Order: sequence, then C-alpha cells, then structure tokens
Amino acid sequence: MYKPIISRLKSDRNSTQGLNNEWTNRVLVVLIIISTSFLLYQYREGGVKDAGLTNTSIRDVGGYITTGLKILEKVNPYIPDGTVWGGARWGTFGTIPVAMISELIPRNLQVVFFQVVGLLGLYLFIRTIFRNISIQKINLIFLLLIWTSSYREMLTTNQIIGMVLGLIAIGINTLFLERDKKVPVFQQILGTLCFVMALDLKPHISGLLIVGLYIYFRGGTDFLKLVGAYLITHAVVDIHLGKVVELDWLNILSGLNDRANRNELGDSVTFWPLIRRIIDIEGSFGLVTKATLVVLVVLTFIVAYKRNWQAFIFLSFFVPSFTIYFHYYDAVPFLSLVIWAILSQPKSIFSFVVLDMLLISKESSSVRNISFVIVISFALAIFSTTRNSDRIRNLFFALIGFFIWQIIQMINSRSNSDQYELQSLVVTQALVLSGLLFVQSLARSPKLNDFVRIKT
Repeated sequence: MYKPIISRLKSDRNSTQGLNNEWTNRVLVVLIIISTSFLLYQYREGGVKDAGLTNTSIRDVGGYITTGLKILEKVNPYIPDGTVWGGARWGTFGTIPVAMISELIPRNLQVVFFQVVGLLGLYLFIRTIFRNISIQKINLIFLLLIWTSSYREMLTTNQIIGMVLGLIAIGINTLFLERDKKVPVFQQILGTLCFVMALDLKPHISGLLIVGLYIYFRGGTDFLKLVGAYLITHAVVDIHLGKVVELDWLNILSGLNDRANRNELGDSVTFWPLIRRIIDIEGSFGLVTKATLVVLVVLTFIVAYKRNWQAFIFLSFFVPSFTIYFHYYDAVPFLSLVIWAILSQPKSIFSFVVLDMLLISKESSSVRNISFVIVISFALAIFSTTRNSDRIRNLFFALIGFFIWQIIQMINSRSNSDQYELQSLVVTQALVLSGLLFVQSLARSPKLNDFVRIKT
C-alpha cells in the first residue's frame, strides 16, 4: 500500500533535484556569458588600457604571429633584428597556423578573436580533464577560474595559454579517450599535429603533460609517431628557410638561462628569484635549477608509468613553475585543479584563504578588490551547500579567511621587496598554498570519485 506512495515521493524528489540542477546550470551559463563579456570588454586593450594608454597592441600573441609570418616570408625568426619580437623563444611549425589565421581576421578584431579562442580552448580543456563530473561543477570551475588573477593576467597580456590547452584537449580526446577502439588515421593525424603545435607554442607548459600521457597509456608506438611528426614538420620548415634554425633556437634558450643566472629575467616569476634572495646560490644557480627540474620531471614520468593519475596530473601542472621562465598566467591549468579541490571538499578556512589569494594576488587594499573578493567568497559559502548550518559555518570560515588573506597581503607589502621580488613572493605563496590544498583534498578523498578516471 505504501510502496507506490514512497516511490512517487522519491520520483518527485528526484524530479525536483533534477529541476534544481537544471536551473543552477542555467544560472551558471548566464553568469559565464556575463563574466566573459565583461572581461573581454575590460581587457580589450590588455595591460595597455590598465596603464591608461590607448594603443591597442595585440601584445604577446603578436610574437607568435610575427614568427609565423617571418617563416612564411623565408626569414629566420630567431635572429634578433631590433624589433620587439626579434629572436623568438618558441618553435616554428606551431606559429604558422596562428599567423595564417590572423591574416583572415581584421586587425581591429584580432585581439578579441584570440581572447575568445583562448576562452573556448580553456573550457574544452576543463571539460576534458574533469569529464566525469557534473556539468554544473564544470561550469562553476570555469566561472571561478576566469575570475582568478592568473587568468586575468593572461587576458592582460593576450597570451595563448587557452589556445594551447585547447590543442592539448583535442589531442587527448582524439588519441587517448577511446583506447579500446581503433582510432581512424585522420583522427590520429589531427591529435598528433595538435600536440606538435602545443609543444611548439608552449613547450615548458605542455611538454611534461604530453609526454607523460604517452607513458601513462603505454603508447610507445604512438609516441614515435609524435616524434616523427615533430621532426618532419620542423624539417619542412628548415628546408623552406634553407637552414636548420633549431640551432639558433637553442642559442636563444641558452641566452635565457644565462640571463636567469645573472638574475636578469625581470618578467619571470618562478620560485627562483625568491630562493636566490633567501639562499646564496649565486655560483651554482644554473646547476641547482636544472638538477631540481630534472628530478621533478623524472618523478612525474615515474608516477605516470605507475598510472597514478592524481599525482601525475598534479605534477604535470605544478612542475613547470620550477622552470627558470615562468609567468603567473602559466599557472592557469594548475589552478583549474585547485578550484576543483576547493569545490570538492567541505569548505575550510584554508580553502577560503587560498581562494582569496587566487582572486587577488596583489593590490588587496582597494575597495573594488576587497568587494570583489567578499562577493565571490561569500557567494561560494552560501551556494555550495543546501544546509543552513553549513552555510553559517562557511560564512564564518570565509570571514576568517578574508582577514588572514588581508594579514598576508599586509606582511607582503611591508617586506621591503622590489616589484620583481614581490611578484615572485605572492606567486610563490599562491602556488605553494594551492598545492598543499590540492594534496589535502587527495588525502580526504583518495578515490577522487568525481575526478577524471580514464580507462586504461
């Protein structure tokens, strides 16, 4: 007698839950549209606008476009010629499609075009890495991530991290997600070329992850195809230019290392500038940085071979911060893991401190920035749970986390560091604390039931 009633009640509850999830997702989609529109408008001129100037320079993506155009015009892009982008720091083949696409886009639309491509690439990457969790949580990760100072710095400089992440996502989807099926030849070529382009555009960000994926999936033969494609595409470029330009590329990279040894890489915010201030490693700086990086790379490949997905994906995104040339926008893929960790465990004071630091890494004294942090952290505290008791606790944690964040920022501002060292300090704090939070989330939920589990 009661079974039909109980069944109907369960059905009504499931329908209500489904309706709530549907409306939640609609709200998130609207917020994403509003947020991306605002950010694209706010950063339509990049950091030049922030400086009060009106020069709509295409900024960093212009370097890749210039390199590709030089190659098409049979000019060696690695020879300094007195221009801003003379002496490129990236590969050759991957820049050619970027340059060809830019020629099809009107000049006044190029900045926003590449920013939109970056947003789409980032979203595809998140959908790929977190494909086993709900669409609502994926959208929430994306929404919080694009408001972090790391991503906004990427918009400021008009960087191509989002595009590179999109290429990596296409490669993963085409080559690794259907290992039990025969992958069509065209699909193999597409995925491999996407990896080659990613390696060219951002080798220090994409290389560890891409090589580790082949190790994780035991794709020895496929890896040889990647190496072959990389060599062939670059050989074609060399033949076109009439010279093995990779030798000049290596000289450029060697020059970066020498500048790092002299502490002259003022635009790099790795751990190393801060470490050099604390520890006297002047004479052995190059050896220390290289040895540390080699150890971490080997460790990443070991955990990939042992198919420890959590450790592998963490190290793949975290280890690049130990390279000598690293910017805060390079941390965007790692911060996607951190945002997942914040959302996937009960809120704590620590999680709110990390969230606040990711939203505003510096300049935390303005009313606008303080209001921005309070709105997002309090909204997360309220809407991340359905229980009023948990909401009250979360709001209390958010308030304490806010004051701790303010104290950290006050200490930083009084550290007597120059602008370069201060940037290194705040990035180091954000990355280290974020890493600890992510590791903590693994300890609390070792199975990661809502995290990616790729069939092997």
